Amino acid sequence: MHDPAWIVIDEVVGQWIALLPVAVGAMVSGTSPTRLWPGILAAFLLFRLFDIWKPWLVGRADRRKDALGVMLDDLWAGVFSACGVTALAALAHFGLDP
Repeated sequence: MHDPAWIVIDEVVGQWIALLPVAVGAMVSGTSPTRLWPGILAAFLLFRLFDIWKPWLVGRADRRKDALGVMLDDLWAGVFSACGVTALAALAHFGLDP
């Protein structure tokens, strides 16, 4: 099954997953999500990178060529992006000092 360009719910779900660490960070810190714009930008850029590059599980899901594969590739791209956003936030807030 080909991923129809006019159906974007899979990208929406993937982007929601990518933004989850930013939303949790805003909720825990009591900060407005708009103040966390670097995290929002990082989530978007990382999601696009993984969605286009399709490394490892993203590519495996994309090669399924069925409805599950259409959803899974963006789900995995979102998960990888969320991990990247979390790692970048940890570096930004805690630095590299041991």
